[in-house]
Amino acid sequence: MIEKKKAYERKIFVSKSFGNVVSNAARDKYEIEADKYVYLSPLPEALSGIEKYPGMIVTSDHDEYVDQKGMDKILTFKEHETLVFKDGDHSLECDDTNKTIDFCKTLISQVIKFVNNEPMDSLAKFESVD
Repeated sequence: MIEKKKAYERKIFVSKSFGNVVSNAARDKYEIEADKYVYLSPLPEALSGIEKYPGMIVTSDHDEYVDQKGMDKILTFKEHETLVFKDGDHSLECDDTNKTIDFCKTLISQVIKFVNNEPMDSLAKFESVD
């Protein structure tokens, strides 16, 4: 049983990789609802749960855990904001250090915008796979 300790104004779920599977299970088991959901590098096993709770999905086109079928499924989630880093891996990194830093800067700025209900930048669209 979860004991309520503090009343928060907003709840934001942020999960990465296998944490998306865990947060889906916790959300369902404890009937936890959040104001916003941010899914970083989700595994294919988490996609059915993620689909039920619209949020922001951040992934890469060279994620070694997500095959084309998984990427195609992510891209069908029309109620989600989706950011796909070109040439990135599951860790949201690539071989180019400067590009990895750019990934981090873009990720942070776009998540802040998403959480604050602001439109995503055209830069995020530039980084996305079409």
